Amino acid sequence: MSDNNPSSGNEPLPGGNTVRDMLRRAAENVPPPAATEGEEAAIRHATFWRNGFSFGDGQLLEYGDPANEQLLVQLNSGIAPTHMLNIKPGQLVELHIAKRLSEDYIPPPKAPSGSGSPAPEEGPQLRRRTWTGRG
Repeated sequence: MSDNNPSSGNEPLPGGNTVRDMLRRAAENVPPPAATEGEEAAIRHATFWRNGFSFGDGQLLEYGDPANEQLLVQLNSGIAPTHMLNIKPGQLVELHIAKRLSEDYIPPPKAPSGSGSPAPEEGPQLRRRTWTGRG
């Protein structure tokens, strides 16, 4: 499968057609919905792994779990899950998508008590895409 065209190839994609559609739509670079005056989009991050997906430094959400499949359907419909992205209902959100489908999720290292979280490392294989929607 090509990183530049997530819908190419005949091999099965982790997460199925919903993930394939999301990655394809994110790669289209469609302009985001217009923000109202004074409104700023919340920026969040999602990573799609071989064995599931995660938001920010959060836990792995496995593809086969029906609740997680519902989250993907909502995202694919342009509806941001407010509880998972820590946003307000109706808030504009820009979701930066990292496609790491050839890698399994590895939990981020725990920061020592009293210190901030370490910055996530981005390898050269990381491909960023953007999805925009509302909570």
